[in-house]
Amino acid sequence: MRRVAIVGVGNMGGAIAQRILDQRWPVQVFDIDPAKMAALKALGATPRDDAAQAAIGCGVLIVCVVDAAQTEEALFGAKGAAHVMRAGQSVLLCPTISPTDVEGFARRLGELGVSAIDAPMSGGPARARDGTMSLMVACDDAAFDAAQSLVRTLSGNFQLVARLPSVLAPWRNPLWVQFLSHKLLRLAVPWLLIVTLIGSAILPGPIYRITLVAQLLMYAIALAGLHPKIASRSRLASAAASFVVLNAAAWRGFWVWLLGRAEASWHKVSYAPRTDQAAAARSPDVGVATPHR
Repeated sequence: MRRVAIVGVGNMGGAIAQRILDQRWPVQVFDIDPAKMAALKALGATPRDDAAQAAIGCGVLIVCVVDAAQTEEALFGAKGAAHVMRAGQSVLLCPTISPTDVEGFARRLGELGVSAIDAPMSGGPARARDGTMSLMVACDDAAFDAAQSLVRTLSGNFQLVARLPSVLAPWRNPLWVQFLSHKLLRLAVPWLLIVTLIGSAILPGPIYRITLVAQLLMYAIALAGLHPKIASRSRLASAAASFVVLNAAAWRGFWVWLLGRAEASWHKVSYAPRTDQAAAARSPDVGVATPHR
């Protein structure tokens, strides 16, 4: 598995690091406070001396600092990560900064072949720690290709229900509420959206016309939000686009499962630790299921 680097491991960054470590990803961290790095080292993270050292060999660099000035220092300062980053790496920008700053960072990183993903956070350390925080994501078309993995994940949800129907029984599934909210409702939403749109179009009455116009407006905003420049300027458009992409992936995942193609999407991999950094950069990710191409 390609390494993840995190610059800034305070309350939020530290919680994100713990969550990623729990998922058995190799994590490299840098923070100006050595005590915060020491705490994460005890959990399995690798501390680095500066942002540049943290970014070496990583697949994704998560910048989790306070503002644009700190982001500038983390990326382009004297020991900034951008000095060592190469084409194919990605930077996740988690601070809440202005669209102008985001565009500037994205442009400068793009000149290096590095993808920039604007992803300001919401939810607090507790939700970051358990993987339920919110990210308002805006990125270029290539980054949206990651929806392919989402399709595989969601089609796997259909497989789970088909193969293990007992998960639907609350008296047999102690996590029934979480299963209902995190999996089943997620799969049902695309169909509810389709029914709502069709119903609003064919049913008479002003309330249905208003509902139809509101839905069409939402989809128009989402369509606009798929354009990187618009998404970088409008969080509403970015959020609407993310919502539509998620539900389109769930809808497609249903058909992938129904047509029997879901099982061929994954193969098993080893969790053996990888110590050769150059080999890790060339090899398939270790520690997660990697999709067949």
